[in-house]
Amino acid sequence: MPTKIIPKISLVDFIKLIWAVIILYLALSFKITHVGENVLDLFKKDYLSWEDHQIYYVENPNIHEITSRPWYSQSDFDNLCDENKKICKKINFKSSYDSLRKTYYLSGAVYIIWWMDGYMVLGRSILKSFDIVSVQKEKSTKRARTKGDDVFVNTNTISYDWEFLQLLWHEFGHIIDLYSIKWLSAKKNKYFTEFEKSVFAIDDPSIEFYEISRDGEKIRSSWSKPEDFCSWYGMYDPFEDFAECNNLYLNHNAIFKLFAKANPILKNKYNFLASIYDWNYLNKDSKMLATIKQKIASWRPWDTTKIRN
Repeated sequence: MPTKIIPKISLVDFIKLIWAVIILYLALSFKITHVGENVLDLFKKDYLSWEDHQIYYVENPNIHEITSRPWYSQSDFDNLCDENKKICKKINFKSSYDSLRKTYYLSGAVYIIWWMDGYMVLGRSILKSFDIVSVQKEKSTKRARTKGDDVFVNTNTISYDWEFLQLLWHEFGHIIDLYSIKWLSAKKNKYFTEFEKSVFAIDDPSIEFYEISRDGEKIRSSWSKPEDFCSWYGMYDPFEDFAECNNLYLNHNAIFKLFAKANPILKNKYNFLASIYDWNYLNKDSKMLATIKQKIASWRPWDTTKIRN
């Protein structure tokens, strides 16, 4: 019987092998379609100068069928859950809602997650990046918040349906920023922290966005002005700036483009968001566009989620 030869592997070689597997796994966990291109180079493209881009829509037939109806039943909700089980498990209704409200809120969440996972070209799946979305009625005046990887929406404060969807786009902007496009380096950035905790890798793409207007989490650049932000609310910290620009880019693209053409700082922010979505967005025009054009160049909304379409 021939003797089996088993190669000897030293402890050092074994550790190197384990690290190689880990690095390969992490690399494959990030969905980057621009093969051979440096990640940070993605944000250097001038999408603002492109005028012939087609707006793409992800069409989920189930959602289209449900949202085209003037009414909803419990069976609509159940069918939507059956066809989107992984998402449905992550939507927690902590208050009582009738079938119409409950199905509308769920269909909106399903569509947003479906769209993001279809068009994001950088980062982990949004579905894998958050834990729970809680939809509830609270006495608090806070309309929505993201705590850790959990999202909360307070429907008591919402005045119209489109506001609910925009709030989700805003909050998922936080999830993308903090959990989806994290990067690989073990070394942490000491200037940008998450509530004074060093959590951002030095090669985290979000740092590129933060540094457009800020020197640190609580420090805006000395030369930054209010008109360098997508909204007044976005001036609060780099995370709100990211989330506000995320909603403005996706749902009021023509307004963002109007701002960006007159402001080089917002041009950089526009190109950053366009890079994440490969220049796909949902809504180009806005009923407010004509009014905004007549306002002074420095005008900004207080909160992008309150802009009506």
